[in-house]
Amino acid sequence: MRKQLGVILPLLLIFMIIASTAFAASSGGKGKSSGPKAPYAGDKAPLFNLMSLDGKEEWALEKKIGERPIVIFFGSYT
Repeated sequence: MRKQLGVILPLLLIFMIIASTAFAASSGGKGKSSGPKAPYAGDKAPLFNLMSLDGKEEWALEKKIGERPIVIFFGSYT
């Protein structure tokens, strides 16, 4: 039984990887989703609100547009 399981599980994993890759390729990398679309270069930034770390102030992109250039940087320093 364990020998059969040792053969079936890797084959199942390979099948799942191939199927998900084929699905992503057939949908152009854009799966049908009810969520917002991903932004592309040249698109306007989606409006969003952020809370300060202490939770007392709200920062809204909508209120800051036009004041000065805004750069939002996401990164990891690990």
